[in-house]
Amino acid sequence: MKGTRRNNGSISLKLTDYEHTLFGNLNLSYSRRNSRLGTSLRLVDDFIIYSYVPREQKSENYTSELWINKGIDALNGKLQLRGLYSKNKSEIEQNGKLRQYDSDSWMAEARLSVVFSKYLSSIYTPSYIQNGLSASGEKNTFRKISQVLDLNIRPMKHTVLKLSTSWLMQSQNGEAFQHNILSNAELSYTYNKWKFYAMVNNLFDRRSYINTSYGALSSSDLKYCLRPRSVMIGGSFQF
Repeated sequence: MKGTRRNNGSISLKLTDYEHTLFGNLNLSYSRRNSRLGTSLRLVDDFIIYSYVPREQKSENYTSELWINKGIDALNGKLQLRGLYSKNKSEIEQNGKLRQYDSDSWMAEARLSVVFSKYLSSIYTPSYIQNGLSASGEKNTFRKISQVLDLNIRPMKHTVLKLSTSWLMQSQNGEAFQHNILSNAELSYTYNKWKFYAMVNNLFDRRSYINTSYGALSSSDLKYCLRPRSVMIGGSFQF
């Protein structure tokens, strides 16, 4: 890799406002790479072979991240906002032909924590994720939207009921292909050093979950087999 040149730059801003319980960070970075060796990809039967060839190759990468945390006195809680964006430009020689490709990634998430009373508190988290890959005029985009709601209910002293529900929607190239709803419940009772609990997992009895991930030049579909609906009752003693 002799002769590789790299240029990097970054800037970071921090906000702190104790009076209004407001905190935040902003990070921006840029990097550029120029190498005498280029990446080559060849398809031989069912094999994909990567190698380096003597050729100038340039690549650029942009990354930004934003994080904000704001206390909300009226709700006795706080709001957290987080966003990420990255973009990469590069090129590859595929079967003797030079191809340009771009990949980008987005992530936006909010987290609202609220304490309604000593009997009820909740956390609500919506999020959005997008991954895209463009090469030779063709683009493939994967999107995922999710919402998670956690409730902590204390109906009586030493007793806690935890409810958790997640809704996920995934689409590829603008076409929705999967919706999932996952939910769990747990009831616990604590007495001195004893804790007794009952849990129900996967209330809606989902059997599988599919996720798509992207690399620099490829994508892969992963399928997870979920444990069927289950009930567990137990206890513990701390000493």
